[in-house]
Amino acid sequence: MNKINTITPTTTIGQSEITLTDEETLNVEELLDYKQIKKKIDAFVKDLDSNNNLNKKTVELSGVSTEGGELNGYYSVDELKYITADIYGEMGRLHYKIYYVDTSVIFINKLLVNYSEPIYVEGFKETDYKEESYVIINDEIYNYNDKLDIVNGEVADKYIAMLQEYEQIIDHDMVNKDNNKDDNKDDNKDDYKDIID
Repeated sequence: MNKINTITPTTTIGQSEITLTDEETLNVEELLDYKQIKKKIDAFVKDLDSNNNLNKKTVELSGVSTEGGELNGYYSVDELKYITADIYGEMGRLHYKIYYVDTSVIFINKLLVNYSEPIYVEGFKETDYKEESYVIINDEIYNYNDKLDIVNGEVADKYIAMLQEYEQIIDHDMVNKDNNKDDNKDDNKDDYKDIID
């Protein structure tokens, strides 16, 4: 567990000043204020929802699942404000919203929708939904809940890699549109295995 040890009685973290005794330690997680982060994210999303001046860039995602996908980047002038990604499979779909709140905060919302039957069967229905949200604060990933639990390991690595890939694709329009599949595209299918089969 990360600890901040202090020699001085007052430590400044961001805009907050915290007073500690000489022997106190403070968990990094305790420095994060969920209510303030939520307020910041909610205000950002509300502002985006009322902004009709965003430019949209759409890129087809191929090789990520059996039914493909689509990536949308929304820009204010040349600044990327948020990304949506839809990954389609035979038995469900994934929808991501990624908001670039500021230089130190990125909000990620993931919605997994499962189908009752494969998409090509007449009468298939959406059966259940699973939603997860994460927030990246100063390059660390946290579950977006009142505890802001830190996320480590494979899950954190997956989201960092996904974010970097989506940014690269949407900013540089770098999608492999030919029939050749590279190793990375086959590896990416593991990220969406819940909806591919």
